[in-house]
Amino acid sequence: MKKGSKKVDKQIKTSNELICKNIQKITPNEIGFYSGNILNELRDFVEAIIVKISGKTDYSQDIFNDVKGNVVGRYKFLSKFHALLQKSTAHFSEVGENAERLMLKYYIFLLKIKKLLKEECSLDVLENIENYPISFNSDLQEYYEKIAERINNPSSEREVLGYRHSYYIEKIKPFPINQEIYYEVTFKLATDYTSKFDRKIAFTKIQLLPNYAVKFSNINKDFVNILDRKIPVIVINDYQVSIRPCEIQNFAKILGISKKISRTKEYRKLMSTMERYHLDLLDLINLNNDRFSNFKEYILNETQSSHITELLNLVREIVKQNKAGSNILRYLLYVMNNKIIKSQYDRGVSNSNLSGLSLPNGCIPFDNIPYSFSLLGHNPRISDLINCIDMEGKECELFARCI
Repeated sequence: MKKGSKKVDKQIKTSNELICKNIQKITPNEIGFYSGNILNELRDFVEAIIVKISGKTDYSQDIFNDVKGNVVGRYKFLSKFHALLQKSTAHFSEVGENAERLMLKYYIFLLKIKKLLKEECSLDVLENIENYPISFNSDLQEYYEKIAERINNPSSEREVLGYRHSYYIEKIKPFPINQEIYYEVTFKLATDYTSKFDRKIAFTKIQLLPNYAVKFSNINKDFVNILDRKIPVIVINDYQVSIRPCEIQNFAKILGISKKISRTKEYRKLMSTMERYHLDLLDLINLNNDRFSNFKEYILNETQSSHITELLNLVREIVKQNKAGSNILRYLLYVMNNKIIKSQYDRGVSNSNLSGLSLPNGCIPFDNIPYSFSLLGHNPRISDLINCIDMEGKECELFARCI
């Protein structure tokens, strides 16, 4: 055991007890006070869980720092939650209405943690989380409850929809019903020319990989009754990650690679791996050496093409060495959107200021100060930046962004 360390299960238990005690003490007039107490304990709680998920039995700050970069795939929400906690509680304690609003925002993360530790570690935590007062618009709550019921119990009127194309996920809004998490999904056709008027809304219990084009392999129309009216709803039962080959191809051009990308066996195995393990392309290139080698061996087994794997290998080398252009590549790899990629590509130019990448100098401000500057023709969402570029040491950028 490292000096200053303690058993990770004990740390989880201690933090959990403090959180549950504060939930138990909440009264209508003191929600903000006890929410602040809970927030002050959440960071240690999440850090211990990350250490636990990483397979360690001891816990300390040094151990957490060693393993925090290994949390990917379906566990990545823990890293995102920790980053949000760092931002909101690192330098001050939230109290009153601010603490209450943050707890409402973090409630979904806590439900995910409760389910994760129960299913994978046989640990019961947040036993009284249902007692935390979550308030929604009553009409909207009834609507969501009926949709959740319909997702779990299809009606006899359910119809199969023929959504055969690829679609971009515009927004995913989680909502809790009976401590289960459901999702309201806004999506649109995956082309370079769709507008906000082309958006559709569906509901699902599946946690979709949100930042790439997808195909809906099982999608239906069903009906719910609200205020004596039968309202149609779209229900997603299954999906596949389906990055457009043209997006990979245009991304490769930025790195000076001009090869035709199609839906080969290599492509199909990559998409299925991403969907199965909830991994994005950035997660894949950030794998440690052994895991990345295993990933490549699996993807290339019995395949004739290796174009995509070679591309990821090249990006990995640039990003791992933190060369000029790394932040641009990280962001593009994370969102992989054809319109955004084409806006950055400088045809036929090898820019020595950006590691020889075919990117114009106009991309340099974003590469150097990503939380304060935009890419060419595109303003990144803060949530996407948090997921692909480390916030550590970016306090000045975040302050400038707020201003």
